Amino acid sequence: MGIAGSVTGRTAGSPPTNILLRAIREKKYDDLIGYRSDLPNGRILKSSTLFIKDLSGETVGCICFNQDITDLLGAKLALEGICATEPLQRTCDDTSEYYAADPTRMLENLVDEAIKKAGQVPALMHKGQKLALVRYLEEKGAFLVKGAVRYVASVLGVSSCTVYSYVNEVRAEMQLNGDVVQPD
Repeated sequence: MGIAGSVTGRTAGSPPTNILLRAIREKKYDDLIGYRSDLPNGRILKSSTLFIKDLSGETVGCICFNQDITDLLGAKLALEGICATEPLQRTCDDTSEYYAADPTRMLENLVDEAIKKAGQVPALMHKGQKLALVRYLEEKGAFLVKGAVRYVASVLGVSSCTVYSYVNEVRAEMQLNGDVVQPD
């Protein structure tokens, strides 16, 4: 067999590989596409062996293409490391982080999230649902944003005094339960 190539370092007259020997022994001449090969020097190849057939369908030879992918695999590992993310290890259910252009937009995102979680439009919420919404916002730290009480009051259709009352009620309940309570 006359096989040569710069990737494998083989020359004309080199013996066939173990993969080719097995194909010949088993008379299985199905093309082998994209399999891994390892060189003695540790380099890794992506190989494909194609069997050449004559007009009657008889296998008369083969050709193997080898691509050294060692450096590409190293780059893949580096990129996977750079792109890898880990879930937040938090007691709350944050699954993503918001990057708002201003505090108002951040607050709007948090309130929208709270409304979705409540599953009810604010105008139809009863007091218990509004308290649950305020608790959710408290847990997320929304009331640390300047103007939050006024904004939440406008969304819920209640006065700022009512929202302050809800916040105080939620904080008292959280304190009783041993939950973290935001400072005033």
